[in-house]
Amino acid sequence: MFAVGHAAYGYILAKTTGKAVKTDICIPLVLALSVAPDLDLLIRGLDHRGATHSIVVLVLLCAPCFAKYRARALPYLVALTQHVFLGDYLTGGSELFWPVTSDTIGLNWSVKGLQNQVLEWTGFILLVLVLVLTRDYSRLLKPNMENLLLIIPAAATFVPFYISRRYNMIPSSLLVPSIVLLVLYALSMLSIPAHAIKQLFHKEPGPRLPDSTIPDKAHQ
Repeated sequence: MFAVGHAAYGYILAKTTGKAVKTDICIPLVLALSVAPDLDLLIRGLDHRGATHSIVVLVLLCAPCFAKYRARALPYLVALTQHVFLGDYLTGGSELFWPVTSDTIGLNWSVKGLQNQVLEWTGFILLVLVLVLTRDYSRLLKPNMENLLLIIPAAATFVPFYISRRYNMIPSSLLVPSIVLLVLYALSMLSIPAHAIKQLFHKEPGPRLPDSTIPDKAHQ
C-alpha cells in the first residue's frame, strides 16, 4: 500500500479508537505514525518491510507510552500497526514477527493492482468524509507546532511520486488523492509561519482618549 492508503486508514482507525477510549487524538502525530514503518527505506542496511514492519518491534517501542499514558496511547498504536496489519499484509506481506522469524507473512495482492487501488481510493474518500464531518480539517489548519510532524507523511507521499516519473512506481490513478493530501499537509505546516508573520506585523491599537481630553477647537 502507498502513503495515501496508510495515512487514510491510520487516521480513520485511530479516530474510531480514540472515540472508543474517550481521548482526543493528535492528528499530525497519527498521520506521521501511519507511514512511519516505511522509514526503513531511508535507513541504510535495513530491508524494506523487515524490522520496522515487525509487530514485535512496534509493540516493544510503544510499551513505554502505554506504561505512561495507558488507554490514551491506544489510538497511536492502532495508527502505527495498521500499516503492517492492513495495507502491507494485503500487498505482499512483511516480516511480521521479526526477530522470532524472518518469514514474510501476508497476501499477494499487487501493490499496483486494481484491488489495492480500490482500497486506497476507498480509504481516501472515507478520510475526506471524516475530516469534513468532524471538522478535523479546521484543526489541521490551525497554527500548531505539532503540524510540523506532517513532513513525514508529506515526504512519504511525494518522494515515491517523484521517483515514479522515471521508474513508474505508482499508478497514475493515485495522483489526485496524493496531490490533495500534499496540499493539506502543506497548508497545515504553512499555517505556522503565516501566523508568526501575522503576529509580527499586527499592531495593537493604542488606548482611545476620553472625549473630555480632546481639545475643543471652538475654545482654542
